[in-house]
Amino acid sequence: MTEDGARIKKKLPKGAATRVFLRGLSISLPPILTLVILLWVGQGLNTYIIQPIGDGVRWTIASTVNEIRQERELLPSEELPPLPTIGNRYRITPGLQKKIPEIDKLIAEKRAASPAGKRVDQRHLWETIIREDTAEKDFAYNSDALSKNIYIPMGGGYIPLHVYATVERQVGPLAMPPTAIGAYMDYVTTQYFYSFWHLSALAILLTVVGVYFVGRLMTAQLGSWVVHKIETKILARLPLIRNVYSSVKQVTDFLLTETEVEYSRVVAIEYPRRGIWSLGLVTGESMLDIATAAGEPMISVLIPSSPMPVTGYTMNVPRSEVIDLDISVDEAFQFCISCGVLVPGRQQVTPEVLKKAFGKQLPSALPAISDSGTILTGPPKTE
Repeated sequence: MTEDGARIKKKLPKGAATRVFLRGLSISLPPILTLVILLWVGQGLNTYIIQPIGDGVRWTIASTVNEIRQERELLPSEELPPLPTIGNRYRITPGLQKKIPEIDKLIAEKRAASPAGKRVDQRHLWETIIREDTAEKDFAYNSDALSKNIYIPMGGGYIPLHVYATVERQVGPLAMPPTAIGAYMDYVTTQYFYSFWHLSALAILLTVVGVYFVGRLMTAQLGSWVVHKIETKILARLPLIRNVYSSVKQVTDFLLTETEVEYSRVVAIEYPRRGIWSLGLVTGESMLDIATAAGEPMISVLIPSSPMPVTGYTMNVPRSEVIDLDISVDEAFQFCISCGVLVPGRQQVTPEVLKKAFGKQLPSALPAISDSGTILTGPPKTE
């Protein structure tokens, strides 16, 4: 075997490839997961807030400006030429019907002016006249004179030809909305906002303004009174809604209101039994009945779980049985997420630090400590 072949067959030490892969995974996962969470939140906001508000804006404008007509208001067009992608399914206004004799007269003149022996199709002449009326090579989709007098069937109603053509160019013939008002909503998007991005920006702006004014309303006494009455008189009496609403309100009030909550203290308690210490976050002063029964002040402590500290157990513990720790809430979360691997710098145990910490206690209470910082025995016996 050549030297190059031996070099190719040389492998990494056992377990090294796995460690390298896990190291790369630990570096790449945080930004990837952060991006995934942000995209998930953004998709939720877009689906449940931005799009409904945008649809509401489009529907409001479409309901105001639409020119939807019913079949009884229009006349059939069996004898008129078919339209591209539509055929003869369209209908015309009575005004256009009155102009048909004039158009027939123009058709007769064109027939008379055509070379002898050449057959002239009446439908072809119709299309020629319509094109001349619009001064465009494309069929009369943008004609004010004709396209607004030609109506296309759409979901039980009829919409003008120029509206249908605009929407068809935008979404394609296979994705046309099933209703007339839906077609007008797409038409409004193109004609008034030019794109969905502009409409989404308007929806976001309306959301921010709406939330701001709701907050302003809540700061006023009348607004707070109205909201309180709605919550107590209506929502609190609905069997299913009252349970969901009360739980959601407690969580949102906890996260968003500016009430000062004592959650920054990190403590240690003996849980689940004596001799085993667990980290806890103080969340409040517990309840009066519990403190009365215990005969001393009690505090509420959240015992976070590893590696997901957002879950855990809430304990009511005597204040005298907790130890305050010199670490922040963020450091406590890091400790739980890492399952105890990430220890705050000022809490890391070394032989020197451990001896210094035990040196503050009575000599009779000092345990034996090795040079590596291991506690060998319990407190030395006194004779």
